[in-house]
Amino acid sequence: MKKILNNSLFAWLWVSGVNLLIFLALARPFLERIHHHWIVPVFSALIMLESALIYFIFGERRTLWLKAVIPWILLVALILQWRQLSMFQCFRHCEGRLSLGLLCLSAAGAFAAAGLDNPMQKRAAACVYRGILIWLVIILAIGTMRGTLTFL
Repeated sequence: MKKILNNSLFAWLWVSGVNLLIFLALARPFLERIHHHWIVPVFSALIMLESALIYFIFGERRTLWLKAVIPWILLVALILQWRQLSMFQCFRHCEGRLSLGLLCLSAAGAFAAAGLDNPMQKRAAACVYRGILIWLVIILAIGTMRGTLTFL
């Protein structure tokens, strides 16, 4: 079992497969019953939880597994950015939901950065989560100034 957990291909396939299944499981109920803007913030929270669990449970193998989570953090951040930039009417009333998603992604990036061993990779991951955190501050400022910081 230890040999499987130390295999980088297994880690990438496992993390990607589980995250894809979780996202697909969230998509239908959120599109049919719950407001569709909540898909990404909830998925971001699950990625944050996944990063925290890997960080605290996997011990010395956490670096290998956190490297597999980082592309998902970036993918969800790109989805949030596309959502923000592609639909300006969404941007004017979704700052609360965007900010929750960004907060969760930033925390996931912080766990990933803390769990990496290589100093260059640690700095790169720290830049990613700090960039997301700066984006969060900008979204919160815009929502606060316009009075559109709503979570409904």
